[in-house]
Amino acid sequence: MNANTIQRMLWFEEFPKNGFAEALRRAAEYYKNKYGRWPNHAEAPTEWANEVEALLKHWKEQGKNGITIEVRDNVLPRHLMIAYLEDET
Repeated sequence: MNANTIQRMLWFEEFPKNGFAEALRRAAEYYKNKYGRWPNHAEAPTEWANEVEALLKHWKEQGKNGITIEVRDNVLPRHLMIAYLEDET
């Protein structure tokens, strides 16, 4: 995938009780307020792999799509790397 990163943001989920979906929601809202657009890409730590899979399955069942999510070994626990990636054309 050839893409240009418009802006990347590292998010630390400070509330340990929050799972992946809530962390992503909070991070995306903050990103939208800071950069003026919703992110369309996220990288999550392996600790949230099961929650990522469940959320993606839920979105697919609901016919929703709009953010790609990758689980990465190099993302620290309770952190997210979110960005808006623009395809090169």
